[in-house]
Amino acid sequence: MQTDAGSVEVRQKGAQTLLRAAVEAFERGLLLCDAKGRVVQWNGRLEQLLPGLAALLEQGALLESVLATAARRGLVGAGGRADVWAAGRCSDLNAGRPVSLRTAAGTRLRAQGRRVASGGLVVTVAEIEPSAGDLATGAADPLPLIYPVLECSGEPALVLGAAGDLLHANAEAERLLGEALAGGWAGCRRLYARESRRRLLREALPALARGQMWEGLLVLRPPGSAPLRAPHRMGAVPGADGLPSAYYVFIDRNARRGWMEEELRRARDAAEHANRAKTRFLAAASHDLRQPLQAVSMFVEVLAAGVAEPKQARLVGRIKDSVQALENLLNALLDVSKLEAGLVEANVQPTPLKPLVERLAAEFGPLAAAEKLHLRYRSCPVVVRTDPVLLERILRNLLKNALRYTREGGIILACRRRRDHVRVEVRDTGIGIPSGHLKLIFQEFHQIGNDERDRRQGLGLGLAIVDRLARLLEHPIDVASKPGQGSCFGVSVPLAAQSDARPAPKQLVFDMPRGDALVALIDDEPDVLDSARMLIESWGYGVVTALDVDEALRCLRNGRQPDVILADYRLRNGCTGGQVIERIRGWARRDIPAIIITGDTAPERLRQATARGYRLLHKPVQPGSLRSAIEGALAQR
Repeated sequence: MQTDAGSVEVRQKGAQTLLRAAVEAFERGLLLCDAKGRVVQWNGRLEQLLPGLAALLEQGALLESVLATAARRGLVGAGGRADVWAAGRCSDLNAGRPVSLRTAAGTRLRAQGRRVASGGLVVTVAEIEPSAGDLATGAADPLPLIYPVLECSGEPALVLGAAGDLLHANAEAERLLGEALAGGWAGCRRLYARESRRRLLREALPALARGQMWEGLLVLRPPGSAPLRAPHRMGAVPGADGLPSAYYVFIDRNARRGWMEEELRRARDAAEHANRAKTRFLAAASHDLRQPLQAVSMFVEVLAAGVAEPKQARLVGRIKDSVQALENLLNALLDVSKLEAGLVEANVQPTPLKPLVERLAAEFGPLAAAEKLHLRYRSCPVVVRTDPVLLERILRNLLKNALRYTREGGIILACRRRRDHVRVEVRDTGIGIPSGHLKLIFQEFHQIGNDERDRRQGLGLGLAIVDRLARLLEHPIDVASKPGQGSCFGVSVPLAAQSDARPAPKQLVFDMPRGDALVALIDDEPDVLDSARMLIESWGYGVVTALDVDEALRCLRNGRQPDVILADYRLRNGCTGGQVIERIRGWARRDIPAIIITGDTAPERLRQATARGYRLLHKPVQPGSLRSAIEGALAQR
């Protein structure tokens, strides 16, 4: 047994000796690696071709690590990050692709890998000899002369070896393409879009082989960035055999600017897409969330009217307060969201101020009386330049705020004419605002004396909405206040030019309705329809209900014409409340007073309704506001 083992050992040593001798006898540089890429053997010729590499080579070392270290120490030119370059070279060698190398002394080498049956790798390295003509002219290798020219060109420029591997990139190219250059041949191959690579093979390389320049538009795809369409100019550097030994590539200097413009365009498109999505969401939220709240609010009002027992009445009152708080929160949040998203646009136009002030006074007068407060108003017969919808929202929020914080006394809504503007004021005798809070009150959710967040005192969003709308309209707003005495909010609205002035519409007088009035009620939500019918009937009106205009006309033909039309804006099959009203008016052959109820708070809805003579109410509608609107509509009969 010992004799057999000794014989095997002797034979192994003999085989290793023969292998070393064979490797040393090879006229080219030779490097052997095992299947895992670890160095096994190399010859002296390799050390001659790559000086200093012998100090890095040792058995068991990974070839990729050896090449990366050699690149970092400047023993070979990497043209990018050493580790990425080394990985790319090993990939090429394992795939049998030729690899061009350049030593620190400028010697050009070509390495070729071959896989053997055992899975190992045999790498041969040979020097690329200059031609006799090159030796005679002293231009053995023109590339070192080209590199300085490329650096001074001011354009992004690359030099590729005959196999397509990256030999050099000037500073402009590195700024343009960055990390994409570190991958060497593999990186450059991935750098271009597939169709551009096909075009290089189909058009550019044949032209370059004939000694011609090639120009064309190629698409670069740097990792992590948008595609870059850039004009290219390519030329060939002839080798000793007359064939291209390298290629130089110029990329248009304006490519980076075009790339940045493309990135900006994509960012702009993404932002616009996000804004459209927000618009769709807010529109859906305005309608879909307000619908069930509208039904609940009306059901609670009907329930409250039919409850006589004190304990049950208190319970219903608490339910009513909770529903009211939820409605206020929803309305305020949606308003703030739309303002923040830039979805509210001002439609400034000549606007008679007197009817607007009187309409608000008629609306808030009963609300103030219910709180045992008096509401007085003083209007001006002037025409101002404003968006009437948005100005009305500002004043309505200020009046609500005054009602909320006034316990006794009253509220004044007044207009004071100045030189070129009108100052619209809302004064109250409420609790007042400490001086340190005068600027803070226009911030979201800021309230005075409501640390416990009592929802009966509001949500702290009303004045934030006022501030945003005033800035949108460019109407300065100011506030003066004394704690314990009250507050005064003023909005400065510019006067319209004399030529823009329009006569104010006739002021309506709201009388109590006749008891036999008939209301045509159209809504495609059964719950909303039932709750509204029960509520309106509890006020003593007759009601005809329908889910759409055809059903409404069938019901009305069997009876009499309605005195008021009350329609939801968004109905089935793309029909709108305005279309329903026009159909019923056409059947009746007269302009029946009409009210549209909608969950869509876009200012365009109010402008459309005003233009056609409708009253517009936003869901969820307070029962008191709905009753006032019906009474006002009946006064037009």
